[in-house]
Amino acid sequence: MYELETPPNGVSRERWHGETAGTPEVGDLWLISWNGEALALAVLASIRDTYTLCWPVTLSDVPVFAPALEVPSTLLDVPLLVWPTRETGMGLHMLHRRLGRLLTAKTMSLIDVAVETGDVDFPFPLATYTVDGEEAERESDEMVDRWERICLNTWPEVVPGLSPFNADAFREVNLYAGDLAGILGITVPAAVSLVRGESVPTAAQLEMVAVAIRRDPEALLDAGSDAAARLLVQPVFKDSLVALARIRELSEADARNLARGEFALAARSDGDNHARLQATIDRLREG
Repeated sequence: MYELETPPNGVSRERWHGETAGTPEVGDLWLISWNGEALALAVLASIRDTYTLCWPVTLSDVPVFAPALEVPSTLLDVPLLVWPTRETGMGLHMLHRRLGRLLTAKTMSLIDVAVETGDVDFPFPLATYTVDGEEAERESDEMVDRWERICLNTWPEVVPGLSPFNADAFREVNLYAGDLAGILGITVPAAVSLVRGESVPTAAQLEMVAVAIRRDPEALLDAGSDAAARLLVQPVFKDSLVALARIRELSEADARNLARGEFALAARSDGDNHARLQATIDRLREG
């Protein structure tokens, strides 16, 4: 439907390339991508630490089968359709490029009220339905399928050797740092570091603990509480990670895992974590 580098008809290259990085804000229009493939456009409705709720956005030349608002004057210089009744969630790692502000937070709030109650008018005209019956059902199913794939795309995932221990799993079985030190044959301070998620267990250590407390190994890990995982979901790193994946011929998930692992192994410095992570990705791209 879209391409990362080539803009849609009627959209200039300058507009399409927008801002390669930026902090997500309500009302912003973003290009969504994974594995170097542009997947969709979305306007952000709310933002959390690792995910966002958003409304699908399309060009105005697509079949209209459900309530969609036509925004005639936009930052892309072409009319766009906003689909507020198809709100969905997705991880921040899917955000690729901020194209600019499409709607104000106040406008989005008015749309929310109009959708939920019908007590106020929409701030934009509703697009005229262009399909109905079976064709409308087919188009609706295709949109649901497309956005379900986006919604269900998760990163980070549990990866032995990269993921820290899940402290909650230890609490469930009353396992403390001293107990962990005994199981692994390490010092108590080293065990405390593992429990707090400051260091990551090796695959062998994970297996030893799983056997000792009779738990599935992956159930003992936390998918994304380490510093690198929390940072790598931020869109500011997306372009660098896509480039790393291309240079190393990796999937985007594997490129993210590579950067995550290297960051954990990198020597500590006085620099902030953001700068250290960017330096780690840059080294991987060059090496």
